[in-house]
Amino acid sequence: MLADGTEEEIPVPGRCDVPAGELLVIRSVLPQDYKENTIAIRSSLENVRIYIGGELRTVYDTENTRPFGKNSASRYVFCETSGEDAGKEVRIELQSFTHKYSGVVNTVYCGDKLDIWAYMFHCYFMVTLIACTMLFAGLVVLIISLVLDIVYKTRFDLEYLGWCMILGAVWMLGESKLRQLFVSNASILSNMCFFVVMICPIPILFYIDSVQQGRYRKVYHVAECITCVNFVLCTALQVLNIADFIFCPTW
Repeated sequence: MLADGTEEEIPVPGRCDVPAGELLVIRSVLPQDYKENTIAIRSSLENVRIYIGGELRTVYDTENTRPFGKNSASRYVFCETSGEDAGKEVRIELQSFTHKYSGVVNTVYCGDKLDIWAYMFHCYFMVTLIACTMLFAGLVVLIISLVLDIVYKTRFDLEYLGWCMILGAVWMLGESKLRQLFVSNASILSNMCFFVVMICPIPILFYIDSVQQGRYRKVYHVAECITCVNFVLCTALQVLNIADFIFCPTW
């Protein structure tokens, strides 16, 4: 059901043509033999409200916890249920202030909460493990390179590799479907993805400049300045709620 009262049957997962900021309401009825304890749906930059039998059970809205921006960070939203809810109407309200994600309906899961998380681990644990391993390896490489810098009084290219690995790992963790398990505020980690994408050209440019022994250093300095200006402008646009990171120009 759309904000204007229009009703239509939609596939789940699927998408409806809903203007940014308007509510999309999904309605269904639990079967008479329903005995599960959890209903879950993934929010894609959406506020979520779940009603069971007209009773508001779950609300996901980061308006009071996110540092800036108009949308709630993507995450899985869980709603507790029981066998007493059999035959009751399920009403899920979705709202995103970004047109790209407005009207997006992800898969709705129904079952035991631990079983749902076990399925999520089965699907996404390996990617998250790779990200954690990359972060650890990046920190080790960075520390070793800094120690060598102090001992030998010179800079090693290994340092730039460490920074690149750390930035890549932060981006992977920020995009991880399991991120809500290791951070209490998913909005901050979600924003970190955009920060690292904007600044990742800097260590790469430093590395290329070092390999070429400063032959084109002025050119790389210009590129580094452009990267910094892009970072400041995009951050200002997001903080002032003029334009979200997702619409800002990045490298």
